[in-house]
Amino acid sequence: MINGIKKMETKFAMVKKNWNIKDLATNVPMDYIYLTRILKGDCIPSEIMAIKISNALEVNVDEVFYIDKVKEPQ
Repeated sequence: MINGIKKMETKFAMVKKNWNIKDLATNVPMDYIYLTRILKGDCIPSEIMAIKISNALEVNVDEVFYIDKVKEPQ
């Protein structure tokens, strides 16, 4: 379960690709306004959107998002 975004790590990944928010939104693809809300921490993306964002940035999901591990019932 996605619990939030690692803001500095995400911005660093964007800088490495020489992208701004609009470039990332285009490459995900997703709505620029929704992406802005995610990057500000106002909104938590679905797991699929988190995967798309990390794929566009060419990083692992856990590098740019806080993830809670779900425990399997025993």
